[in-house]
Amino acid sequence: MIDLSDGLSSDAGHVARESGVTILIEESLVPISDAAGDARDGRSPLLHALDDGEDFELLFTVPAERATALERGGLAGTAVTRIGSVRSGPPGVLLRRPDGREEPLRAGGYEHFR
Repeated sequence: MIDLSDGLSSDAGHVARESGVTILIEESLVPISDAAGDARDGRSPLLHALDDGEDFELLFTVPAERATALERGGLAGTAVTRIGSVRSGPPGVLLRRPDGREEPLRAGGYEHFR
């Protein structure tokens, strides 16, 4: 589990590297806020959703057999949104496009030690 203060694209990479797994994010499942949709800075709403930090959101993994129940019931009164899955493979993050293509997701969020 990690807070998304550095952005989903960056923080998912931290989890993948530390866990030694591939995280697959489904583009069609990534929540896009109204603010991201309304931004007029030249970046797409999806890029805002992937790269902007969010101090009050968490990214976490659960065993696949528990995911559906957790998504239905939430956690401690808070809604849970499934955005992808974890699989064995080289550590990193992939983005699955709506057409099924999978491509590496670059870390576009905040980097502390650039």
